[in-house]
Amino acid sequence: MDPQVEEFYGPLGRLLVHEWGHYRWGLFDEHPSVNTGPNTNQEEFYFSSITNTFHGISCSSSFSSKALKFDPDTGKYWACAGNDTVGYEEGCAHVTVDNSAMTNSTGSIMYSRQFYDKIVNFCDANDSYSENLHDRESPSTHNRLCASLSCWQIMQHHRDFKDGLNPPRDVEATELVPDFHIAQGRARRLVLLIDTSRSMMFDNRFEILLSAAAHFIQSVAENGSHVGIVHFNQAAHVCSWLIQIQSQEDRDILLSSLPEVSDISGSHYGLGLLSSLQVLSLNESDSPAGGVILMFADGSDAGSVVTEQALQLIVNNGVRVDTVACTQNPKTFPAIATKTGGRSYNIQAGEMSLLPVLYHAFANAVIRGQADSDRHRRTMVSSFTKTLNANMEWSSSFFLDESIGRKTEIVLTWVDRNTIDIEVNLTSPSGETITNSTYPGCQDVTKFKLVIISVQNTAEVGEWEVRMRNLAGTSVSITCLVTSYARSDDVEPVIVTPMLSSYEIDASSGEQLRIYTEIRQGLRPVIGAKVMASIYRPGGYPQIDLPLFDNGAGADTIQNDGVYSRYYVNQADAQGFNTIQITVMSNENTTVVLNRTSQPRAVPSLPPSKYAEYPQIGGFPIFPPNSQQGYHVGNKVTNLRRLASGFTSYYDNFPSSPSDVTPPCRVHDLHVTDVTKLEDEGTIVLSWTAPGNDADMGSASLYDIRFAQNVSTLVDNFEDAPSITDLEIIQGNLTTPQPAMSKEVFSIRVPLNQLNITSCMTFALRAADGGNRFGDISNVARATFSTFIPPSAPPEPSMSISVTPKQTEPKTAPTTGGAITPSCPTSTGSSTQPGINLGKPTVDTCHIPKGRERRVLERYEIVLIVVCGSGACVSVGCFCRKICVKNPSARDVHSRWGDIPQSEGKTSARLKPSSHVVIVDIEDSF
Repeated sequence: MDPQVEEFYGPLGRLLVHEWGHYRWGLFDEHPSVNTGPNTNQEEFYFSSITNTFHGISCSSSFSSKALKFDPDTGKYWACAGNDTVGYEEGCAHVTVDNSAMTNSTGSIMYSRQFYDKIVNFCDANDSYSENLHDRESPSTHNRLCASLSCWQIMQHHRDFKDGLNPPRDVEATELVPDFHIAQGRARRLVLLIDTSRSMMFDNRFEILLSAAAHFIQSVAENGSHVGIVHFNQAAHVCSWLIQIQSQEDRDILLSSLPEVSDISGSHYGLGLLSSLQVLSLNESDSPAGGVILMFADGSDAGSVVTEQALQLIVNNGVRVDTVACTQNPKTFPAIATKTGGRSYNIQAGEMSLLPVLYHAFANAVIRGQADSDRHRRTMVSSFTKTLNANMEWSSSFFLDESIGRKTEIVLTWVDRNTIDIEVNLTSPSGETITNSTYPGCQDVTKFKLVIISVQNTAEVGEWEVRMRNLAGTSVSITCLVTSYARSDDVEPVIVTPMLSSYEIDASSGEQLRIYTEIRQGLRPVIGAKVMASIYRPGGYPQIDLPLFDNGAGADTIQNDGVYSRYYVNQADAQGFNTIQITVMSNENTTVVLNRTSQPRAVPSLPPSKYAEYPQIGGFPIFPPNSQQGYHVGNKVTNLRRLASGFTSYYDNFPSSPSDVTPPCRVHDLHVTDVTKLEDEGTIVLSWTAPGNDADMGSASLYDIRFAQNVSTLVDNFEDAPSITDLEIIQGNLTTPQPAMSKEVFSIRVPLNQLNITSCMTFALRAADGGNRFGDISNVARATFSTFIPPSAPPEPSMSISVTPKQTEPKTAPTTGGAITPSCPTSTGSSTQPGINLGKPTVDTCHIPKGRERRVLERYEIVLIVVCGSGACVSVGCFCRKICVKNPSARDVHSRWGDIPQSEGKTSARLKPSSHVVIVDIEDSF
């Protein structure tokens, strides 16, 4: 851990609470949103129609702050032109100041100011606590995504706090002492629990299962791991106790122990689970904790009471159960997996394109939950199934990108014949040919209907051709799967991780399934990829292909974070498992691995001058506030192909009279792209991503757009706010929305109050479907109209403030500009303590030319305080005014800057609370 992390981000315990708010309670940041596009700055200020002033984006709003502009190239910064009435120049940053005398805020934790001791609360909507009052008007990420509700309002809906559970209280120091439990990693221990009841004979279920199990034993299970086998029907039998794999002989023993299907009907889950737990225990002195049971079944449970008892024992012993349902029937399977922390898979009968599900189940059983790095993960690259007629030849291809290539395998399997007579030729990108009959890396495991071709050494990057020829006189259906590992120990592979919002859906409730897929290389997100979710539905309904998006709209929360999302709403009225398979492809010139890790969500506490000194803290680049962050700069990805299979969601409780219960999804990316102020009206351009008729599918039928002067009116009383009608629409159509996921652009006229220099209007919308069902109200977008915008012009070099480089020698004064020691005709000494700060952050020494005192004071609020041997003086040009007694401390000066009197005939040296102040100790020469 970089020691500067705690120094500049705050105590690690506080940082943990902030991150826990994200991951546990679904909270978002309340500081200015990090920009997500090139050549864009963060929004740091907003105009409030309640106070008629500009506010920095914060929560709560009582932080002491400064408005500064930074030049990241030179390290200089200065006070922004403008003020809270007319606004600030473009690119101005809102910088909070740790001023305990002026800051009363105790929240919010999600504002990322953990380095302030007073910040101990999540913001709340309770007006009785102004120091922790949520700012509903602030255009923060949290307000945008959470309908302007406070953090505490969101948290109260979570099961941790719902119905008054765990109310806030003072915690004793003894309760904060953590308990540490040291656990030592053990060799992997896996039991294959296989249903051998008669129903497994149907649709080649058992043959497909045995083929995948044989591949796992022969090729996937690593040396040193322990594998056991149990089969069950009405009773359970141990086929093999745990065997530690150390040689091919051990693998052969396990292969010969795989069971055969029986003629016995019925399956007793509990007996199989109890026998598997016994196998994991080995003996009474060995704990089964950390073991995994991979369970396969296709029917109903014949002993549910025993199963519940067995599950309790499994949970108590720290064993995980992953389940693979071979039909649509065993609804109890997801519950078994969920109760034990496992994962549930489903294979649909006769659907050979879902064969990768089995291979993923085996691979994930030994990887997930371990401390392995991504470099040890087996990556599924591609899969295809083809029926070859007699003497037919056919070819396909797969791609290997630069992140994978070791232990590359091409697995061929079939089910409709005992043996096959086939010729397979692989052609590498460089033209080298591999033939299955002569290649030393080819294994023919005919008993289990497998041919495994292992590419020797590291496979080449690029497109590989697979050419197959059926030499037999009858047709055969062959499935080909391609897998690989990280290219080297120095390269992290691109990993694809699908997720579902729920693994069981109550169809009568109108609950919407959300499909997520994260693509990353290490901790770096992969953006710009083509991601397709194929949903295999129950009841014989055809599959649905659904593109996923990383666009920050619909089901997707944050744009360009490497998580691709979509709602799934087209479920047929058929109870059972939906199996989701994810296909990933790179887009030419648009797929990029961003050159950053997961950006820290907290904000560092850095004095302005320190941003140039500490370009990285804790391995993360630290950018000056509101500076361009190059978020889309990264390495282009080519030849990327990935396949992720097997995630399932069980649909149940369909209403007897099905109806459309899904309205359009909420719009949460509504924003103002342009504002024009005319004589008596204004024109604004609104943009958003179109919702659909059902969530984010199809096209909505109507937009209801409303406006008000403040956020609260739209959030609390949307239907009472004035509507935008066709008369105000210059561009756009309220009754003909674009198809879902399209970009909407509306140009709208609005009336303005010409008496105000600055005014604002807020806008929100909702969409309706064909049945006039309205979706939720969107986020609120703000349009600010100003008659004057402060010009964006850097100060002259002599008035700019330069950062303090790390050095021990005093700085010398350059001939022009830059940071210099204070100059005065009566000064003869040299600076001995440059850069002593009044509070934080402050600035270093600067030179104020004579004759520009008033301009400096009124526009830039830069004042130099000089601590002399006879007292503290304020130096404006060459005018000095004593304000303290002899040998004052920084605290003395700090507490009395407002006490400097107006001096007749001299420039006023009265300091403002927002002034930038520096103290320099020089010899007594005034």
